[in-house]
Amino acid sequence: MHGVFVLFGISTVVFALTWLTGDPASVLLPVNTPPDQVEVFRHQMGFDQPLPVQYLAFLGRAVHGDFGVSFRNRTAALPLVLSRLPVTLKLMASALLFAVLVALPLGMLAAAFHDKPPDYLARFVALFGQSVATPWLGIMLIFVFAVNLRWLPSSGAAQPQSIILPAIVAGAYSAAGLTRLLRSSLLEVLSNEYIRTARAKGLTMWMVMWRHALKNAAIPFITFLGIQITFMFGNTVIAEAMFAYPGMSRLAVEAITTRDVPVIQVFVLLAGALVVVVNFVADLLYAWLDPRIQLA
Repeated sequence: MHGVFVLFGISTVVFALTWLTGDPASVLLPVNTPPDQVEVFRHQMGFDQPLPVQYLAFLGRAVHGDFGVSFRNRTAALPLVLSRLPVTLKLMASALLFAVLVALPLGMLAAAFHDKPPDYLARFVALFGQSVATPWLGIMLIFVFAVNLRWLPSSGAAQPQSIILPAIVAGAYSAAGLTRLLRSSLLEVLSNEYIRTARAKGLTMWMVMWRHALKNAAIPFITFLGIQITFMFGNTVIAEAMFAYPGMSRLAVEAITTRDVPVIQVFVLLAGALVVVVNFVADLLYAWLDPRIQLA
């Protein structure tokens, strides 16, 4: 239910983009358009009507998937952005996989070897990942792995390995945050009585970690992971722009530079809907991890 209100708020922001640069007629028409033709166009598009009336008309068109035509590509904006969506989702899934594969072993090592060298190493990696600027990280990865070592391509998506560097750039910040959170959650869980009882029965630290501690520490991990999806989506904009990756985030950057309002509107609405879906899935995972949690 809350997702409906979120999408309603996002639709309001999307509608406001039309008026963000002033009179939308001045954006949609060439600069040298005669004033009388501008007035005719403004009337045809309904820009001379009160804003509430325009907003309701916008919602009516949006429900039917009509966001207008891209000024730059001269095609319908919604199908244009949707054609790039699978590429961005693939990049986000790869970035999410990278973040989890880094955070799980580092967080578990840090908790198992608390205040020992593995813990110091994991904390340093997490601190570095959260401190480094995403554009700088992308430049360094290109310089090392694409220019010097020539192991990976620096742009495009023609090869399967083309996704590796953009995924690292998009997921590095989230991996660092997840590592720190998992370490803290595991340390709290490992201090409970039932963990000490399991250890007293002869179970090794890693058996206790996998069978008991990790599942109980996963709830805050999943919560934070859902939040990180938002940051990860923002980082895909940087990654796709830096590596010329043909996703919808790169299309949105190009639309912003050319003031292609319909494409920007579709991008913002899809991004918001994606965040709502991710948080809904996270709520379902809560109930699976802990049956005591009841979904409202």
